[in-house]
Amino acid sequence: MHQHNLGHLDHPWTISQKLYDHWKLAILSFFGSGIAQSVFSIVYPHPSFTFGLASNLVLALALIPGFLYILSEFARLADATDASPKRAVKMMIVGFAIFFGFGVAMPNAYRIVFDVFNVSLPYDPSLRYLLIAGDLAGKLVMGLATVFARKLGPYNVSLEPEIPQSMRAWLGEGLEGIGIIMIIFGFVIGVGIFAFAAFFLIIVGATILPIGYLIRKFWR
Repeated sequence: MHQHNLGHLDHPWTISQKLYDHWKLAILSFFGSGIAQSVFSIVYPHPSFTFGLASNLVLALALIPGFLYILSEFARLADATDASPKRAVKMMIVGFAIFFGFGVAMPNAYRIVFDVFNVSLPYDPSLRYLLIAGDLAGKLVMGLATVFARKLGPYNVSLEPEIPQSMRAWLGEGLEGIGIIMIIFGFVIGVGIFAFAAFFLIIVGATILPIGYLIRKFWR
């Protein structure tokens, strides 16, 4: 039986050993940058270009180590079959979905619609606080799920041989993955001169995603 050794990396997708050893600092930096960003967004709703660029750069640099550590823990437990690792992975996915939806997708959706169609969607002032709260909540869920995942051993992966997938199942999963990536990338780049490209990526991705799902579910 394997002994848990969380002080040493043994997964090919994990980050550097040094950052893994200082995971508490990385997570605290992740939490701190998320809270600081929320506070700045409330206190300075319309910052100058210089202040906004500088603050975003500093916060991003503080966020990256923790995000990379979260990604490594997700990769370590992604194929786990035990209940606890699966629960941690689901929490990470839910946290990322909340963070992306409130922190990236919804704010950029307003910019994309305006830049592409020259239309300003209704924007209630209270919505800004909802977006800030959702962005922070998603980061907190991801971080807390990773803290929980740290306690889980690295050997919770099933050793049973994988059942070969059919070509249709492989095609369906591939299309789903491509659709999700296109949608995410579209919302991320959806600012200014990239608005038209972002709109195209989102529409195509939103079309490919359900096609892949239908192929995977119903075409046996």
